[in-house]
Amino acid sequence: MEASGGAAQILADAPTNRGGTWSRDGVIVFAPNIGDVLYRVSAVGGPVTPITTLEAAKSQVGHNWPCFLPDGRHFIYLGRSSQRENSAIYVGSIDSKESKVLLNSEASAAYAPPGYLLFLRGRALMAQAFNADKLQLAGDPFPIVDQIGYSATTARTLFSVSSTGVLAYRPNVPSNTQLVAYDRAGKQLEKVGNEGDFTGLSLSPDDARIVVSRLDPDIGSYDLWIIELGNGRTLRLTFDQTNETFPVWSPDGSRIVFTSNKTGEANLYQKLSNGAGSDELLYASNDLKAATDWSSNGQFIVYEDRDPKQNHDLWVLPRSGDQKPSAVVQTQFNEMKGRLSPDGKWIAYQSNESGTNQITVQTFPPSGARYQVSTNGGYQPKWRRDGKELFYVAPDKKLMMVAVKAEGNSFEASAPQPLFEMRIGNLPLTGSPFYDVTRDGRRFIVSTAVEESAPTPMTVVLNWNAGLKQ
Repeated sequence: MEASGGAAQILADAPTNRGGTWSRDGVIVFAPNIGDVLYRVSAVGGPVTPITTLEAAKSQVGHNWPCFLPDGRHFIYLGRSSQRENSAIYVGSIDSKESKVLLNSEASAAYAPPGYLLFLRGRALMAQAFNADKLQLAGDPFPIVDQIGYSATTARTLFSVSSTGVLAYRPNVPSNTQLVAYDRAGKQLEKVGNEGDFTGLSLSPDDARIVVSRLDPDIGSYDLWIIELGNGRTLRLTFDQTNETFPVWSPDGSRIVFTSNKTGEANLYQKLSNGAGSDELLYASNDLKAATDWSSNGQFIVYEDRDPKQNHDLWVLPRSGDQKPSAVVQTQFNEMKGRLSPDGKWIAYQSNESGTNQITVQTFPPSGARYQVSTNGGYQPKWRRDGKELFYVAPDKKLMMVAVKAEGNSFEASAPQPLFEMRIGNLPLTGSPFYDVTRDGRRFIVSTAVEESAPTPMTVVLNWNAGLKQ
C-alpha cells in the first residue's frame, strides 16, 4: 500500500511469512512459509516465481529472511538445516538459482552500508567487512551489541539496520514465562516449576504431570520436559539440537506424541513418558505437522497438516489397521487445534471460514452436522473430561466456557461465559497450546507472562559504524 495510506494490494500468499526484501528496481524477494524456498514477485504484482532450491545434501529445511545487496540482483538469506553445522548465511541471485555460503549461522543476517555483514554469534550481534561487489567477507568479525534479542522459533535476530547508519535492536531479554495454576475465578493457586521459555504444554490424563516444550538457551532449540505437579520434579525427555514441540499425552499416560524436525521435515514421533528408550517415528511426510490430540480410546492421533501451498487442515492418524492418515476437516480455510470430545463422537477446532477465527464443533467421523460455539472469536478449544463443558480463548485473552449437551447428531451449547483473563503476553493465539484444564474443569495450567518491572525498550543507535576505522 502507499505510505500515505489507501487500499492494500495483494501481491502473493505468505501463510507463515519468514521475511521479505524490496529492491530499488521494484523486485520483492520473500519467504512465504517456514519450510519453503524464496520467491520473487514484482512490487506491482504479477507472477510469483521460486528463485532458490533446497539442498537435500545439506538437509536444508527452509530459506528465510532475505536481504537485498546494493546491486539489486544479489541477496543474502538464511539457509536453515536440520543439521546445525549446515545452517548458514548464503548469497543468492534473482538471475539464477546458484548460491554461495558466506558463514555458518542459525539466525537471520543483514547487509549494512558501506560494506558490512551483521549476524548473530552466540548472543552477540557481530559485524564483519563484506565486499558486496565481490561477494566476499574480509577481516575478522567484531561485536557491536553484546546481548541482542533472538527468536528461536523463527530464527530471527531482532534488529534492523538502515542505509543511513541507523541501527535499531531489541536487547536480549531473559525468559519471562511461568506455568501457573488458576481456579475458575482466575485466582492463582500455585506456580509450577521454574520460569522458562515455553511454547507448548499438555496435562497428563491423571492431572499429575505436565509436559512442556521448553527452550534450551544454550543450544537455541526446544526440547520436551515433564514436570510433576506438587513436588516440581522434572524429567527431560528429548536432547536433540532440533525442535521438539506440540506434545500430547496418550490416554493411558504412558507415551507422548510430538513434532520434531530432526530429519528436516516436521514429523510425528512418540516416546515413553518415563524417558526410557528412543524416539519412535510415527508418521513422516513433506508437509508440516503438529499433533493436537489423542483420542480417549487410543485409536486416533489428531494432527494439523499444512502443505506449503495450502492452509491448515485436520487429519487423524489411526493407531491400528493400515495406519493410513485421513482428513477430518479439509477446506480452503484454516482448521486448527482439533480436540476430540471424551466420548470420541465430536471434534472441536478453530476455523477462519467466517473471516475470523471461531470455535466450531462437528461430528466425528464427519456426518455433515456442524455448529459454531464461539460468538466473538475463539482459539484453542479444550473439553472437560466428562464432555459437559468446552473451554476456549477469546481474542481479548479471556478464558471462555460453554455448557454442552450432545446426543446423537444433536449438539447444544450455552452462550459463552467468561471465566478470567489470562496473562499470556503477546503469544500467538494460533500457535502452540499455552493452557490446559484438569479433568473436573476446576483448575487451569497457564503459561503466564512474568510481569517485568519495566517494559524492555528498543534501542536505536545513530551512526553505528562511526569510529570503526579508528
